[in-house]
Amino acid sequence: MPATVSLAQALALLGMQELAQGLLLPEYKNFKGGDIMYLGPAFLFGAFACLFFVPGFLDIPLGTLTVRQMISETMFSLFMLISLAAFARSVEFDPVWPWRPEFRRLLQRLLRRT
Repeated sequence: MPATVSLAQALALLGMQELAQGLLLPEYKNFKGGDIMYLGPAFLFGAFACLFFVPGFLDIPLGTLTVRQMISETMFSLFMLISLAAFARSVEFDPVWPWRPEFRRLLQRLLRRT
């Protein structure tokens, strides 16, 4: 076994293929169409995070911070992190971005160039 093993590779070696498949090991990648789009959840979690935004959070002294404000800002941070992670996956895998080959093929078909 190599000296450095990723978490996904260790899970695959332990027989947890489903979890390793969720972490997208190279041998489990299957993005050939009809796959999950990550752009929708990115916007959804971003909109949901806006519900928990506390204006001027960084300007509030810790002594005057209420539990409600702290929980709200924690939820905002959590949902924004999820949103950013989903957006990063979207940029990497979704076919709606101009640098993806799937987008260029679709555009060539629409413009009748083959």
